[in-house]
Amino acid sequence: MWQRRDGAERPSARPVSPSAPVTPPPIATSNPQVPAVVEAPSASIPPPAASAPAQSKYDGPELPVIFTVATRRVYTTEDGSDGEPVNVTKNVTEGVVINSSDGPLTITVTEVNGQTHEKSQAQIVLAQNMQKRFGADQGLSMLSGDEITLRNPSYQELTRQVP
Repeated sequence: MWQRRDGAERPSARPVSPSAPVTPPPIATSNPQVPAVVEAPSASIPPPAASAPAQSKYDGPELPVIFTVATRRVYTTEDGSDGEPVNVTKNVTEGVVINSSDGPLTITVTEVNGQTHEKSQAQIVLAQNMQKRFGADQGLSMLSGDEITLRNPSYQELTRQVP
């Protein structure tokens, strides 16, 4: 036992009897809905059939690019109501892609509108280690919820959603 600063002794928490069984406390799990034991399916139940991959996807190497969709603030001039140029600030959403392969890369960019499901496409040619921004200048609307897919026939597709 040890003594407190005021001189009083600290009582022990509880006496331990050598014959009492020790029961560990329950362990909390991060997902209580997952069963602790999973039984193997019986031999009479066939395993699930593998689904056929979509024909538009290639099951090869990953597309050798760095790709993101981002919004940036740009400063530009526009004609005001009186016809005079006016400085304005706009938020522009665009895709940014960098070719990380050892050679040139041609990519087809497909945008699918999240609400109307209309498609737009643009073609991008990237030299080795080249960065390219794409968006409205290539005929893509880049609206929030749109899905952007990069394709090259030799690689897997790469898809991002416009924030």
